[in-house]
Amino acid sequence: MELLGSGGMSRVFRAWDPPLRRFVAVKLLRSEDPDLARRFLREAQAQARVEHPNVCKVFEVGEADGHPFIAMQLIEGQSLGEAVAARPLEQKVLLVKQVAEAVQAAHSLGLIHRDLKPGNVMVETTADGRLHPYVVDFGLVRELGAEPLTLAGETMGTPSFMAPEQATGDAARIDRRTDVYGLGATLYALIAGQPPFAGTVPLDILRKVVNEEPTPLRQRVPSLPADLRAIVMKCLEKEPARRYDSARALAEDLGRFLDGRPVLARPTGSLYRLVKLARRHRALVAVAAAALVAISLTGGMWLHARRASARQAVLAQRFGQQVEQIESILWRAQSLEVHDIRPTREVLAKALADIERDMVRLGSIAAGPGHSALGRGYLALQDVATARTHLEAAWAAGYRNPEVAFALGSVMGLLYQRELAGLATVTDRSQRERRRREAERTYRDPALQYLRASSGSALVAPELLRALLAFYEARTDEALAGARAAFSRVPWLYQAKVLEGETHRMIGSAHEEAGRYASAVAAYQAADVALREAARIGRSAPAVHEALCRVWSNILYLEVWALGQASESHYATAVRACTDAATVDPDNAVTMTRLAAVHNTWAELAVGQGGDPSAAVTAAIAAARAAVGKAPDNVAARSQLAIAFWERGKHEMARGADPRPSFLEGRGHLEQALRLDPRDSHALTSLGLLLLDQGVWEDERRLDPTATLERSADAFRRAWDLEPQSANAGANLAMAYEVLLLHQVANDDGDPDATAATALDILDRARQLNPKLFYTLRTIGSVLTALGELERQRGRDPTPQLDQAQAALQAALDTNPNDAATHLAVAEAHMVAARFAVAQGRTPTVHLAAVRRALARVAAGSPDQPAVVRLRREAAALDRRGAQGRHDGPPGSHGMMVGPGPARPAGAEVVG
Repeated sequence: MELLGSGGMSRVFRAWDPPLRRFVAVKLLRSEDPDLARRFLREAQAQARVEHPNVCKVFEVGEADGHPFIAMQLIEGQSLGEAVAARPLEQKVLLVKQVAEAVQAAHSLGLIHRDLKPGNVMVETTADGRLHPYVVDFGLVRELGAEPLTLAGETMGTPSFMAPEQATGDAARIDRRTDVYGLGATLYALIAGQPPFAGTVPLDILRKVVNEEPTPLRQRVPSLPADLRAIVMKCLEKEPARRYDSARALAEDLGRFLDGRPVLARPTGSLYRLVKLARRHRALVAVAAAALVAISLTGGMWLHARRASARQAVLAQRFGQQVEQIESILWRAQSLEVHDIRPTREVLAKALADIERDMVRLGSIAAGPGHSALGRGYLALQDVATARTHLEAAWAAGYRNPEVAFALGSVMGLLYQRELAGLATVTDRSQRERRRREAERTYRDPALQYLRASSGSALVAPELLRALLAFYEARTDEALAGARAAFSRVPWLYQAKVLEGETHRMIGSAHEEAGRYASAVAAYQAADVALREAARIGRSAPAVHEALCRVWSNILYLEVWALGQASESHYATAVRACTDAATVDPDNAVTMTRLAAVHNTWAELAVGQGGDPSAAVTAAIAAARAAVGKAPDNVAARSQLAIAFWERGKHEMARGADPRPSFLEGRGHLEQALRLDPRDSHALTSLGLLLLDQGVWEDERRLDPTATLERSADAFRRAWDLEPQSANAGANLAMAYEVLLLHQVANDDGDPDATAATALDILDRARQLNPKLFYTLRTIGSVLTALGELERQRGRDPTPQLDQAQAALQAALDTNPNDAATHLAVAEAHMVAARFAVAQGRTPTVHLAAVRRALARVAAGSPDQPAVVRLRREAAALDRRGAQGRHDGPPGSHGMMVGPGPARPAGAEVVG
């Protein structure tokens, strides 16, 4: 058994009931005192007689080792005071109404509880998120007409919640209205945060209960509606006859308040209070009378304001209940198997439109509650822009409760995360940091301010609020701990798992920026674990699936572009994640664009390793076309559509087919994207890369590629101007000069020394920005190989250049061992060395063996690639001519052509 709690008379344990296979709560009496045993037995008998859904059930009464026990329903929850601490007023009132109905069931059996207080009501959260109260601890119950178990004059109960007749020990006056007082004192405590009478000395509290009036609720909570103040104060009348006659009457009046109808309770009249005061303090009667006159003169000035406040509270309750119904319907829809959530959203959007019409019809008094409710509703539907508009309108109207603050904080936080996602394609560190700081000022800082102001909101578990604050302040350990604590306490709160996943993704992004790619992948995989737990609950929640799609897009991107070791199963997982996201929310162009990027990433890997990318390219084109159809102005979607055609063109190049139609189609989409945003560096980079590959193809076909390469360099230069701290942008620009250099060396054209110097200068700057970028290393190797060939053609020893080239290429392979373009560059370097060996009358055997080993890594999936065929033929020719001790040049004029791979990944992170 597990101890749940203990008191002076008994202890309560959690225990397993084997016959009925259920957990129960076992209350075990500490003492062997026979009077306490009789009272304990009476408690069990009384509680067992009350059949009501809001009364804790008694299953069994017995004795263990001489100690009486009661086996009861186990309530997994908190006390009433703890459960509603951060809940809205209407929720507190509703729970006390339900408790009053349960107490009425006991009264109907002639039972008086006598110890009603927040601690004797337990609250459990149901599967659909509702709060369900249970009245417990009938230890002081008294049956009307039965022999009392207390001595005359003995006070039993909790001083702060005792009725005056209990405080004086007047047992004859204790009846159902005593419990009405306890219910009123409970509601007072829930509203004001403390009971009507508090203190540290019990006798002093009892004196106040008998002789003093409680502090008026209007002083404790000035915004409290007058009708609710009247209800509570009617319960707390000193004289039982002036209280509600029954718990049922109290419950009914609370129901009227919740429904926005007039209540029966009326504020205690000034004359009655004056009479009571006169009885205790006759000397003050004249002063009180004068005060009454003064109040009557100014009372009219306050009446309108009080009525407006009450009306606004009623509207807040009404709109709030409607939005809670919307949130509940959406929650149920999102808990179903993966399906299109749009029909549910459409129905709920109509319900929100109805709320908005009511708000407009009711006028300015409804503006605050109405905009607040609409903001919450649109936030639930993930319409962040509309939610922001309504929530800011509520705030501007002076409606600034914790719920509005939390919703506004959530909206600004989501906008901040979207801005951060947009930085994924910004490779320039200084520009990225500038935009990050701007996003922090515009979105993150306001989000933090609103979230801090939301303390006490019923919309968020306290642990989740702390986790959100830590997340936006990049305190990742605290964010993870808070998210896990929130989920542990509320195990259906999938948003806590989403936050845990987003925190892991934040950690992964930091690793990625620092070049710690394996650590980044590990963090993204940890995010996947958390998000899959969220998907177990929110099976059709768009936010969950969108996050999973983003995480797996990141994993695949790094495995392809940084680690060179992606698996087909990871590609399939990424496709499934993004497909599920698109199924749940087919209108989300960002998800469709990211799905296209996943296919393009895999297509690039297939091309780079000599495989067939056709299936991935076809899928990428379909996804990108769908994204463009949903968002024609989405630059990222058009870029991914262009990249898909570029990948198709590269595959056609490798097969010896004409890639120009595919390249032309891709260029058209990129030019459209750049018309939408001329400063989009990603689109500029993609255009440069496409033109670069077209230049390679033209040169292989003995067409002059100079004009195409110049357009490629221009696009790269514009991208680098936008991102001057980007190593990728510099590496791309250098590759344009690399291909031009190869053309000049092979065709004895232009000024290859100047071209090589320009390329190496750019590469030096790029390498300073990121020493580990393998594209930079590969391009350095290729340029140095071309210089080595130039030296050989001039009759000089190319060995110094070739040694440096091989060192750079090996460093590139250390980072990405499966990159086909790098292996091809290795083969080219060894081929130059073989040519020089033959020219020097030495055997080229060692170098030719190295050429063939490198080509084997390239040609496994594409043996007919033109560069591979050319190098194999030249190797065979050198084998034949080696014995002659001479070689005047490569067998063809294109012996130095290496098709470059892109420095800017094709399947990079996309943003809507």
